[in-house]
Amino acid sequence: MTITTEDIIQYVNAFTFLSCQTAAESSATTNTDADILYNSQSSNQGNFLLFYGIADAQITSDLAKNSITMSDVQKLRAYAYFIQHLWEMKFKDWDAKETSINNDKVVKGVAGVTSGLAAYNELIAEIIRAGSSSVLNTGIVRHADDIYYPSEFKDVPFDDVEMEVI
Repeated sequence: MTITTEDIIQYVNAFTFLSCQTAAESSATTNTDADILYNSQSSNQGNFLLFYGIADAQITSDLAKNSITMSDVQKLRAYAYFIQHLWEMKFKDWDAKETSINNDKVVKGVAGVTSGLAAYNELIAEIIRAGSSSVLNTGIVRHADDIYYPSEFKDVPFDDVEMEVI
């Protein structure tokens, strides 16, 4: 499958709290109140094409740096999360420790990390974990205790005792 900008926009709309204008909507000047406009921006709206270019460079770099590959679905999620991160960074209070409105207060879990970047980092970490193995079977020497345990082991009739070293 070839990933298109329309696929990425669909994932931004599905996996983030943001709305993103499509190329067709941009041409028809519809959905102009979306959080992310296709190829323009305002003080409270992001620019999809700019965000896409930055996200593409970051994802390519992270794949190479970590020697990993992504499925198309994983890559689409990565684009969505990183584009959300870029949109969140657009606002001056993105790094605030806490935000309150009326009587409601939200405290950020990790300082300096947007929710989009946290989701992106977790996706990368998940892919790295899936590709690694904590135990490799090559080079392991199996001993008799390992081979015959527990069928060949017998219970002994005395308790474990502490021994003094002299």
